Amino acid sequence: MTARALFAGWGIQAKLQPLGSGRINDTWLVPDESVVLQRINQEVFHRPLQLMESVVRVVRHLNAGQSGWVPDLVPARSGAMFHEQGDGVYRIWRFVQGVHASAVRTVADEMVMRHAGWAFGRTQVLLRDLPPPRLPDAIDNFLRLGCYLDEFDREDATTLGDLPKALDAGRTLAEEFREPNGYIHGDCKIDNLLFNSEGGVAAVLDLDTVMWGHWAWDFGDLVRSAAAREGRVSLPRFEALTRGYLEGVGEVRDPGMLAAAPRYVALMLAVRFLTDHLRGDVYFKVHAHGDNLARGKVQLKLLRSMTEQADDLVRAAELAVRG
Repeated sequence: MTARALFAGWGIQAKLQPLGSGRINDTWLVPDESVVLQRINQEVFHRPLQLMESVVRVVRHLNAGQSGWVPDLVPARSGAMFHEQGDGVYRIWRFVQGVHASAVRTVADEMVMRHAGWAFGRTQVLLRDLPPPRLPDAIDNFLRLGCYLDEFDREDATTLGDLPKALDAGRTLAEEFREPNGYIHGDCKIDNLLFNSEGGVAAVLDLDTVMWGHWAWDFGDLVRSAAAREGRVSLPRFEALTRGYLEGVGEVRDPGMLAAAPRYVALMLAVRFLTDHLRGDVYFKVHAHGDNLARGKVQLKLLRSMTEQADDLVRAAELAVRG
């Protein structure tokens, strides 16, 4: 069905190679054509055509603000930026040459982190003047910790032992970053960047969750995904990410909020993983039941360590703010 979609939508007959390790959409490289085919996960994105309307707007706006900032979409033979058939909605992206962060270790680690922070901060700036109407949320209540806690509380969590108590310890975080204040990337992970061989950012990827949100949801997820090592945050990485992010947005942020943002995201993800585990793994891809439980435990361990590191993280943020 996938090869059929490629031909029916774009008139391309070519071999496909699975690409990446994303947990949501299905993605294939079409090497002979230098394009990437994706099938949108409609279990996650319930309104795929509305999603594509938003993604097209975002891609055009970002690349108008800074050429080549994100990959371009390839129009289907119909003229639309997607192709719909029985097994789903497909789209094609132009392939961008680059590597993930793990492949640029020949470059100083803190330099890569600084470039990553700058790229996502710059993305928030480029999105500020996105013309109305405001983008609809691709996923209802996405990244809103209070809503996820409400969902978790409706599940029978008796099989989780003492884990609900660990969630209770962080519930006050739901109030700290509740009010949206601007457009964000919405999936601000270092794996959603491509780097060149010098450690600079070649492209920003994965635009499905660009939305009206809180800047700290982005920054917190970036720190959690890029600076955590063996269950603790690397302070040099955190400081480098913070310096880059502040350079990218061109504004000062409160050091306490910069230090607390990754705790918010770690707790939010723990709640989401545990809720999905209780519901039978209907959202995140798993190899076996129990994967989401394990993921939730990892995030709770990280939350505990970041809480222990709170003073050190604030001091590192203060250094970054001072420049």
